[in-house]
Amino acid sequence: MKGNFTENQYKWMIKNLKENKKDHTFVFFHKPTFDVTNFFPDFIMDNRQMGALMMEDFKKYKIDYVFSGHLHAYGRAARDGVVYITSGGAGSPLHLPFFAGGFFHYMKITVDNGKITDEVIKIYD
Repeated sequence: MKGNFTENQYKWMIKNLKENKKDHTFVFFHKPTFDVTNFFPDFIMDNRQMGALMMEDFKKYKIDYVFSGHLHAYGRAARDGVVYITSGGAGSPLHLPFFAGGFFHYMKITVDNGKITDEVIKIYD
């Protein structure tokens, strides 16, 4: 697969997004669709067209958050009403050094009375 969705995986995802009737939806996968850090353009899906198509689908199906890893760093961006978070700082060596803003972390996501908040929590001070 090498960082891409197969056609069958994509069809499965779309089927599930179409059938989804939940108030909030979170999508998780390994490689991000785009570089939210603006430092690592090579750490995204190998198939850029698939990534762009998926981003259109996330907008269409009103996905709240898309989480990915692969990049050992933290980044957050919002596009077309969808929040994209890359979180890969829970233990492996970081791709961004400390002096450049790299830090070990984990995420806390809260859904309370219909409101979603995300918090990045540093593992050290």
